[in-house]
Order: sequence, then C-alpha cells, then structure tokens
Amino acid sequence: MSYQLIAGYYEDLLKNMANIALMQRVINNSFQREFDLLNEYESNNSPLKIISRDAFGYYDPFTGELEKYAFRQTSVEELKKLTLWQKNSQYCWLLTQAYEWFEKYIFDSHVLLVSQKTNKNYLSTSLSFFSSKYPQIEKAEKTTVSRINLKVALLMIEQLRHQIVHVQGNVKNFDEFSKKIIDRSGVNNDKLKHKEFFQQFVLHDKVYLLERPISDDCRLNLYHDIFTHLVSYLIGYSRLVKNSV
Repeated sequence: MSYQLIAGYYEDLLKNMANIALMQRVINNSFQREFDLLNEYESNNSPLKIISRDAFGYYDPFTGELEKYAFRQTSVEELKKLTLWQKNSQYCWLLTQAYEWFEKYIFDSHVLLVSQKTNKNYLSTSLSFFSSKYPQIEKAEKTTVSRINLKVALLMIEQLRHQIVHVQGNVKNFDEFSKKIIDRSGVNNDKLKHKEFFQQFVLHDKVYLLERPISDDCRLNLYHDIFTHLVSYLIGYSRLVKNSV
C-alpha cells in the first residue's frame, strides 16, 4: 500500500516539475528575444548611450494624486544588466517552487512510512530517515556522476531556497552559507570540494542560476543548463525513494 501511495505522490511531483520546466523555457525564450533586441541596438550604438528616460510615480493613498518618486536614465549596458538579473530572479523563484514540491513529496512519504507526523521544519531529518532505513539510498547518495554527495546537494538547494525567499537571494557570507549546509548534512569529508560545488551557484554575493557558456572549439553557442542540473537532484532523489520503499 505504501508503495502505491508514494508512487502516486511521485507522479504528482513529476507533473508539477514538468510545469516548472515549461515555464523555464518560456522565460528563457522571452528574455532571449529581449537580449537579441538589445544586442542589435548595441551593435549600432555605444553601450553607454542613454536609450530611455523614465519617471516613476505612485498614487498617494491619502490624496489620490499621482506623486513622482524617481527619475531614471538608462543606457544599453545598464538595461542589459537589469534584464540579466531579472531573468535570474525568475529562475530563482522557479527553483523555489521546484524545491517546495520536492519537500512536500519527501515529507508526505516520510509521514506515510512512519505513520506519524514528522518535524516538517527539517529536511535533513527526513533525508536521514530514508538513508538509515534503506541502505540502497545511503549507498546511492555517495555515487552520483557529479561526485557530490546527493544529501549535500539537496541541502544546498534547500539553503538556496532560504536565501531566495528570506534575503532576496543574497549570500553575503559564503563561508557561513557553506557551513550551514555541511553541518546539516553530517558529511564532513571533502569540505573543500563541496564548497567549490556551492560556489557555482553564487555570483557577486547572490544566488545565480542562469545558463553558463561552454568554452570549446564548437562554433555553436552551447550552454550549461544550471537550473535543470539542480532540479535533476530533486527528481533523482525522489525517484530513488519511490524505488526503495
């Protein structure tokens, strides 16, 4: 009975992950069109040329009058940076959604198997339950193709989600950020390797999830899909749980 229910939870998870993946493609295509327009404009003008002058206002809730609160002159270069970080923000919120669906699947499966409520504030508790109850899960956590402990990767995504939701994606103290993940995981070996892994997802003290160009001799523009890479850890572990119970 538990297997059938967890298999149902897993199918629901995949449906939600597919919706999120579809939205990622929509966002990527939409922003690519914007970047293409900006690049075309930049090819014929200086990146520092002011291309827009805007005034911004709000309606005073006491008078109902439109009040101006800011003026902005924007160059092509500035607009490209704003557009880049806005796309990143969209990806961050998609990762948050993906993590929360994953977390629901894990907590629901944990509750089902122990027939009592668990502490839903701690993903690490549920991960420890699965790895201690099912030796094949503990073994698999150590054998990912990325050579990163799967439990560490999942807890990193949990911490990325925390940074996005609670501090606007800022990671002001990377060492503290890393220590929280490693301490919760209980995996104390390979700390330097794990910190290097975490660093891939932080740029200029912020969570950064955009595609990265691949440097090789190929004439095509190839990119590492960072977002899908992270979601793959969530789906891969979820499938592992389904197949182990």
